[in-house]
Amino acid sequence: MEKNKKIISKYIFKEDYNPKYVNGAFGGIGPQGEFMVNFYLERVALPNSQTFEIQEGKRIREI
Repeated sequence: MEKNKKIISKYIFKEDYNPKYVNGAFGGIGPQGEFMVNFYLERVALPNSQTFEIQEGKRIREI
């Protein structure tokens, strides 16, 4: 029986990686009378790496 092979993909991000797109914001007037606003981005966190398995005669699948 042949052992399945694996591919490991590692994702490299620049240190200053900072997406600018936003989905929404919330806020209001703070205790000092200042207007406060917080922006948010709705997305799944990007992985540092992913591992895939290659099975003989089949497709690659994530494990």
